[in-house]
Amino acid sequence: MTQRPDQTVLHVTSAEELHTAIDAEVTKLIREAVASPGGGILVTRHSHNAFSVQLTPEVPFGSSVELDLRVAGNETQATHTLP
Repeated sequence: MTQRPDQTVLHVTSAEELHTAIDAEVTKLIREAVASPGGGILVTRHSHNAFSVQLTPEVPFGSSVELDLRVAGNETQATHTLP
């Protein structure tokens, strides 16, 4: 895991590690977003084992967006409303 001021980059080796790491980061960011509203959560898949997780004003508050960049020009996106 790499910490940057604007995002956390995760490098994982298994599906279990992926789910655990992303769940932990999303939970942390939900707390941050509630304390200081202004954006939602963006989870980006950069490769089969590299992901970034960040709060961004480009995603509406109370939502999360998953973006898959593995195939250039064929990005896929899913939006979720957080409970």
